[in-house]
Amino acid sequence: MRGAHTYEGILAMKQGDFDRAEKAFKAELANDPNYQLAIAEVGEVRYHQGRWPEAAEYLAKSRTMTPELLYMLCDSYFHLGNVEDADLNAETAAAYGRDDPELMRGLIGLLVRNGQTELAARLAANTKP
Repeated sequence: MRGAHTYEGILAMKQGDFDRAEKAFKAELANDPNYQLAIAEVGEVRYHQGRWPEAAEYLAKSRTMTPELLYMLCDSYFHLGNVEDADLNAETAAAYGRDDPELMRGLIGLLVRNGQTELAARLAANTKP
């Protein structure tokens, strides 16, 4: 059944068991190497492990439109010194997550911490309170 390993991995990740989560996602990708959700979730595991190059690679490859995952991709790019791609993904995360005040606060904070105050101000001006 497509997706079963992925959902098992998501549960493991929520429980903080990144090794079990990764095994489940990899099992899913063995069945379907193009399954976007599993690819994105491997990226999330790598993000939580602080493995920025791999996190960015998997999250970008997944073509995610999930604001929280786009935030992780943005942050990963900042860790890698890739400010241009970080900014682009911040704008994309803001477009998809503009109705989520908590996400937007986190995104704006991330931008400010990384010296992107102009973009942070622009996104803040378009954020719902």
